[in-house]
Amino acid sequence: MPGQACFESIQAVRTRVATLNAAGSPLAGNNLGYVSDALIKVDIDPDWEDGKEYTLRNGGGNICGFFRSEDRFKGVALEMELCNLDYELISLLVPGTFLIRSGASVAGIEWPDPASTAGQNGVCIEYWSLAWDVDVQATPTVTGSALTYHHHVFPKVKFQHDKYTLQEDFATFPIKGYGRVNPRITNDGPFNDWPTWVKNFGGIYTPGGVFFDSVIPAAQCGSIAVTSAAS
Repeated sequence: MPGQACFESIQAVRTRVATLNAAGSPLAGNNLGYVSDALIKVDIDPDWEDGKEYTLRNGGGNICGFFRSEDRFKGVALEMELCNLDYELISLLVPGTFLIRSGASVAGIEWPDPASTAGQNGVCIEYWSLAWDVDVQATPTVTGSALTYHHHVFPKVKFQHDKYTLQEDFATFPIKGYGRVNPRITNDGPFNDWPTWVKNFGGIYTPGGVFFDSVIPAAQCGSIAVTSAAS
């Protein structure tokens, strides 16, 4: 296909989180987003339900009728692993986690209360990997020949804490979640910076998607503002 570009994906260089409201729209405001480079890896597992099979046999054991329904795509399971015990990031990923503060500084977290009946609104989470062209970072014409990334988007994921271990070695901190469709995500993303071709396509509202992008946000320790107006 003319103009088509096919590149490898390598490394996991950035993660960005945006809080959603109950309807699934980005919740604009200060301290409701985060950009981190603490991601070690993320396992992305599309969840398909096998179609049901129905077989009818006659008295001689021969098949006289067979039907198999279509497999159904339900959502996507995510398992991410962080190298930092980042209190603010974890509190955004897992709603109900309480921040402990010392004055204006974040100094700890408390896990969610099991007795709470409050549900999760979920978050929009994005990951960036390098688009790789044999032995260099890709520079396709679609991004103006700029250094390019694969921008992975999951527009509504509900996360939970997962098992971690304290030992002689460094601890890593796993978070797991499940993503579903989100028709209320804005078509240029929670930070109004998805590429024009994605915005014109209508955004990413199914459980997940990926596209070329030449812009990668700067990581920092501390939350940031979500800029997109709720739709």
